[in-house]
Amino acid sequence: MLLEKSASSRRRFPQQTSVIAACVAASALAQPGKVDAAQRSVSIAQLVDVSQAQQDVSKDFLTGSHAALQDINLRGGLQGRRVEYIAFETDGTPASLRAALDSVKSNPACMAMSGSFGSQLASEMVSLARQEGFNFAHVAPWLQSSVAAVDDDTFPIFAARREQITHAGKSLSVMGIAEIGAVYGFNRDYAAYKTEVERIASSMQLKLQMFQSKGNLWRGAKAARTQ
Repeated sequence: MLLEKSASSRRRFPQQTSVIAACVAASALAQPGKVDAAQRSVSIAQLVDVSQAQQDVSKDFLTGSHAALQDINLRGGLQGRRVEYIAFETDGTPASLRAALDSVKSNPACMAMSGSFGSQLASEMVSLARQEGFNFAHVAPWLQSSVAAVDDDTFPIFAARREQITHAGKSLSVMGIAEIGAVYGFNRDYAAYKTEVERIASSMQLKLQMFQSKGNLWRGAKAARTQ
């Protein structure tokens, strides 16, 4: 779905990921048997979808995570250990995600995963981790589906799509608006989210219209704002 990114939201990304990085590193240190006392560093992996539909926001997440962990290391790391950041970029396909997860699993220095992005990638990661007994702390995945099931090793902190739409709907209802539109920039988004968005709108007694773009709506909107 089309998301509007303001300058203030871009500035908040490094602040948000600073908290995320600290939480995930602390989780890694807390896992029994994961960190040997003699180890001098902790490695954290981040998997991101840099496909055409996600790459603009993914870049913000990558930049924020990298800056946050640099700041942590400048402050002495965690319990005297340096935090090493490893980014794995995927192209949005299951095969690419599988290859990235295999790389994480084969890296003995990697203790946890943080800030996986976007929504489909994060959901698929949760499913794969549950199926395969993937014993890693998975902190702050970008899980937007309100029906996503998480295990005990997954710690989402972002509001899911239901909470976001509910908040927006309440704000609109105050102004007497009872009809909303959902704009999908890509066919994949439409197929993945249509049913859930319809269900949320129905539960709030909002009339919903769907709009499906035939091109890259996000890039078109971005270009229009810069003109």
